[in-house]
Amino acid sequence: MTATLSVKLTKHARRRIGQRGITNRFLNALLTHANTEVSVGGGVVALSVTPSRAQNLNIDDKLHRYTALVSDNGTLISVIPLHPGHRGRVYRRGAQ
Repeated sequence: MTATLSVKLTKHARRRIGQRGITNRFLNALLTHANTEVSVGGGVVALSVTPSRAQNLNIDDKLHRYTALVSDNGTLISVIPLHPGHRGRVYRRGAQ
């Protein structure tokens, strides 16, 4: 049996999770196994799983392709797909 994380979701986060077809199991895995934390400004951090860790965990092929945006008080703001190249850079390297 898997323990479920108790995290507060914003209305925006609930809407985006539903639109993107993200399951509770996937969200729980993303938040539990995130090994990259990048400050993206305004007290928000982007939590993600590196491709090598995702492969070792063997939970979901898409785990390393999403990032969770979490506020400084622990509220989940959104879950977004990580884009390659310039579009996804701020969520991989942080705000400059």
